[in-house]
Amino acid sequence: MNEKFIQKRLYSFWNKKGHIITIPNYRFSYGYADLISITRKLYVHEFEIKCTVPDFKRDFEKLKHRFLGDKHRSSKYYNLEGKEKEFPNYFWYATPEGLVNDAIIPEYAGFLEIPDGAYFGINQSVKIIKKAPKLHKKSMCLDELKRLAIGFTARFWNNKNNG
Repeated sequence: MNEKFIQKRLYSFWNKKGHIITIPNYRFSYGYADLISITRKLYVHEFEIKCTVPDFKRDFEKLKHRFLGDKHRSSKYYNLEGKEKEFPNYFWYATPEGLVNDAIIPEYAGFLEIPDGAYFGINQSVKIIKKAPKLHKKSMCLDELKRLAIGFTARFWNNKNNG
């Protein structure tokens, strides 16, 4: 099972639950996300996809986890350049089924397992092991949504012209 396989499963699962935008491999204002998905209320779900235990453990070296784990956080933080950045409303880990124990998932994160092989409907494509807590209530602003649309459109057409 690889990242692309899991991205497709997550897209299918959250799309059926009413998410309106799902983008793989997105460069966020504060870093990189394996997948983001946006609800009708413009709440952002970020997904970190981990296919190996070493990759999962390495993820905690990223600066963003210091901010995600801060109990006094708001919807914003300041990056190393002093620029104000937004956090997702929900943060999830997604792994192949049985890769890691849910006890090691931080309290600020949700945890999804992806069963291997064929599935027969939405409930078997993704297993919610631990629901992600809402990190803040602020929805994505229109400017950020525009930047997302412009960036994704450019990436789509650049890839289309290269392939």
